[in-house]
This record gives sequence, C-alpha cells and structure tokens, in this order.
Amino acid sequence: MFPNSINRRITQTQQRLQNGEFMSNIKISTKNLDLYYGENHALKNINMNIKAGAITAFIGPSGCGKSTFLKTLNRMNDLVDNVKITGEVKIDGEDIYDPHVDVTLLRKKAGMVFQQPNPFPMSIYDNIAYGPRVHGIKDKAKLDEIVEESLRGAAIFDEVKDRLKKSACDIGAGSDFDIQDRGTDGGLKEEIYGCCRNP
Repeated sequence: MFPNSINRRITQTQQRLQNGEFMSNIKISTKNLDLYYGENHALKNINMNIKAGAITAFIGPSGCGKSTFLKTLNRMNDLVDNVKITGEVKIDGEDIYDPHVDVTLLRKKAGMVFQQPNPFPMSIYDNIAYGPRVHGIKDKAKLDEIVEESLRGAAIFDEVKDRLKKSACDIGAGSDFDIQDRGTDGGLKEEIYGCCRNP
C-alpha cells in the first residue's frame, strides 16, 4: 500500500491526534457550524480548529462564504436580518454565542478589516460613534462633536448632515444620497467608513 516510512508517519500522526497533541493552544474552534440567510444555507457544517499565532487563509470564489464565516467570529451577523446560526464557535474556549457574552468586548477582541468599505447596518452617526462608545464615551454632546469633526475632516459633513440617522448601508445606486462628483457610490461609503475610528 504505502512505503514503510509513510505508514510509520501515519501511525505517529494518529497517535499524536489521540493524545490531543494537536489540540493544545487552540485559539478559535468551530463545531457543526451552520448559518442560514432565511432559507439560504450559506455555511454548512464547518468544523475547524485554528491555533494561536497560526496564519490561516480562506480561499474561494466570490460568494462562497468566506466573509460570512469570518463575521461569525465576532458576531457581526447578529446585525443582519433573518440570520440563523447553529453549532458552536469558541474563542479561547469561550462559546461566543452564549447569551451572557458581551458582544462589544468580543468585537474588541476579534476585530475585522475588510477590503471594501463595509459599514455596520446602522446609521451613519452610529457607525462613526461606535468606536468611541466601545471605549467608554457615552456623553451625547461629546459623541456629536466626534461625529461632526470626523465628517468635516473627510469633507463630507455638509453632504450627509441631514441624513445622519439614515443607514450607512443605504449609500449606493438608487439611494437618495447625492454622490455629487465622486463618480461612484463607493467613494462616499469609503469616506464615511474612514470616519469610523477609535478615539
């Protein structure tokens, strides 16, 4: 079947698995993870262990679930309507879908940086105020000042000042946002996303 050296390695690897050697230092683990967008079964039975410090790549075509999976790791899918998640996701041994988990602290621990501007499905104001709120700023006047300062710094305050309570996700083709001379809807969305910061 296999040469003796390969059989020996297979046996050694099986013994190491039985001894739990590969399970030490696991940072992220998923077990029987399924995610549905309504009736669409987007993630199917994902079982994975990722060691601390490991470099892990998710490679696949557009729409195959890479970003959807990553969003399960800090519960960003909680913000999306009609999403159902079953199975288990653990970070540092803690079930992050336990009802007692503080989602704000989880998102501080498991942050995301996306290739495209990807605001949270909340208002422009709340997207920009999110970072300061996470870091303990609760005073409305201070948050108002931060939001305005950020938007003025991006030179878009006048363009969005009357729409701060509208969803940042609504920026795009067919929306009521005046894109002016940016040429693309991504330009305004990118500028708003750039205003989202930590204090």
